[in-house]
Amino acid sequence: MNHNYIIILFLAIFLIQVEKIHCGYSPVEGTHDICYPVGRNGQTIDGSEIQKVSFSPGIIYVTTNIIEKGPNGTDKYTEGIGHFNYINPYGNYVSVRILKQGEMVNNHICNKIDPNEVNPFKRSWEFDPALTPPTGAIVDVELSIYWECIYSHSNGGIGCKHGDVSTNVKNV
Repeated sequence: MNHNYIIILFLAIFLIQVEKIHCGYSPVEGTHDICYPVGRNGQTIDGSEIQKVSFSPGIIYVTTNIIEKGPNGTDKYTEGIGHFNYINPYGNYVSVRILKQGEMVNNHICNKIDPNEVNPFKRSWEFDPALTPPTGAIVDVELSIYWECIYSHSNGGIGCKHGDVSTNVKNV
């Protein structure tokens, strides 16, 4: 057998495995979503918003909305969340980081668009219950919202349009 065929076969198997590692299946985590959103150069725009935030002990609930519309007024969808924290700047200053690294959300797997994405998008995240803001406290919620995540980058990053948004919320 020709050595070139063996090399080509080995290279093909290697490339398939690299695709699985960077933008597909993680045998360690048993998940298909190991990519993360990154902002595309020149694509930071005011096209997203935080619609609603609420707390219960150890849980923050967030609803995001993509304001920017596609051709013919079609919806666009939250496909990634990053730089997510909340700050209680009044009284005792407390900053709680919800996400240390951005993550793909809304059934968006790497650069594959899911037909079941929704806008607005709702999700909850858990954190240390001892860090739940007291009732009546006003907190600043800050996060990056990513959409149109379609361009693959190295190391599992997926290029997206993005906006850094914040809102003040009273914990009731």
